[in-house]
Amino acid sequence: MILLRFFSLFFISLCLVQVASAGPCASYLDQKSGYRLLFQPDGTVQEYNKDGVVQAVHQYYRAGQSVWLRNFESGYSQHYQFVDNGKQLKKSDSSWGDTIYIQQQRNSCPSLQKLAYLTKPECSYGKEKECCAAGDSNACVGEAHNSDNIPVLQRQCRTQPQACLALLELYDKAANKRDTPFSGMYAEKMPLPAAQLDEIADSCSRFKTPDLCRKAAQQLWRAQRFSQTARLFEAMCKANLDEHACARHKQLINLQFPKTLAPATTPPCGEYRSTVSALSGTMVFKDRGMVTVSLGSQLRARLEDGLIKLRHDKGGDFIFARLSDTILLGMDDWNNFEVYRRETPPQQLCQAPVIYKEEPLSSNCGLDKDPAVCCQAGDTQGCNRLGSMAALVNNWKEAALQYAKVCEKGVRVGCENWIYTVGKTGDESVEEGLKKLCAKDDHHVACDLLETDRVTQAMLGYELEKMLKETKTEQPAKNP
Repeated sequence: MILLRFFSLFFISLCLVQVASAGPCASYLDQKSGYRLLFQPDGTVQEYNKDGVVQAVHQYYRAGQSVWLRNFESGYSQHYQFVDNGKQLKKSDSSWGDTIYIQQQRNSCPSLQKLAYLTKPECSYGKEKECCAAGDSNACVGEAHNSDNIPVLQRQCRTQPQACLALLELYDKAANKRDTPFSGMYAEKMPLPAAQLDEIADSCSRFKTPDLCRKAAQQLWRAQRFSQTARLFEAMCKANLDEHACARHKQLINLQFPKTLAPATTPPCGEYRSTVSALSGTMVFKDRGMVTVSLGSQLRARLEDGLIKLRHDKGGDFIFARLSDTILLGMDDWNNFEVYRRETPPQQLCQAPVIYKEEPLSSNCGLDKDPAVCCQAGDTQGCNRLGSMAALVNNWKEAALQYAKVCEKGVRVGCENWIYTVGKTGDESVEEGLKKLCAKDDHHVACDLLETDRVTQAMLGYELEKMLKETKTEQPAKNP
């Protein structure tokens, strides 16, 4: 009898352990937001938005009424709790309050072993090495990333998409290493080497997580692997990994992509349109390389490295590759995956664009040198740094003075920065200065900026800001 009671208690205890470690394996719905958590037998959870698009993939582990979800891509962990015999799943947040998920469907899943990352779930920044030694796999990725340890990240990428994203960041950083730290965040991005592209594309196919696959598609497109990008969008569409994936695939699948695109030899002419989440739905290419985009803004098209480039006011370019006379492909970060089509030919041929004289900003005055000394010696980078330093403390008059020196030497970014000060000061003398430079040489870069109405746009921005400030000042104070 005692032996029977012993085995009965042992059996009950074993069942309790199994229940505590068994995965919840069900679908849970947040009725307010429409978000859904789907627990899978393989120890992962897909998080869907109200439109059925995967927002994140998590790993999970359950102990008793608690369950921990770790984002497969970011490594961020969240704690949930089962209530009402598993019919509800509650996530508590001190800032946003509780979120209640209601069980929709229950499946049968095997029990899961405790995930290694939970050995030390609370790991503060700077303690990655210690936490990694304690068995926190998330901290191991962080340690390898912080030390730029590519071989370790490559090994980790076989099982952790978070490591693949860290690896991609290091690859991209190496491919786009600049000679000067002042090249700007909107500088043109370079493609990764072929082996790295294959590695990142394979990791997307292996894990099927949204952020990793979106970034893999971006890298393939940047390298002009258009057909492979179309196939990746097809896979993302089927897995519901991106809200635009199906439309992208549909737009690209019917295009004929050659192995290598022929370089553009003349700027486009006529009206080109895009329909899928375009930055600018319509671009009209006209005489002298002028291009009208959204809200009537004027840009100038030029040819460079076989690509069509339109300089924008952020210091970079909108970049397009020519697939044919009637189709342009967006290649910059603002226009990734865009397909612009010309439906009807222009009524007449466009005049050739004007070629302006441009000098590059020097790279001889790094952070280890005194910009004032550099500028006095005629170095444009030194003067530009002085202008930027003045702008940081809102000394726009001094900033304009320094930027003008850079502009006078035909450096486009100097002229653009000089014009930018107009939006802060409303100084009409900047336009007069640009006109004087243009009068001396009608191919000076200042002429291009005057013709594309950059000063007018900056002045409008200044007047609008001034009006908003005056309106705010005139409003009567509300009674307490």
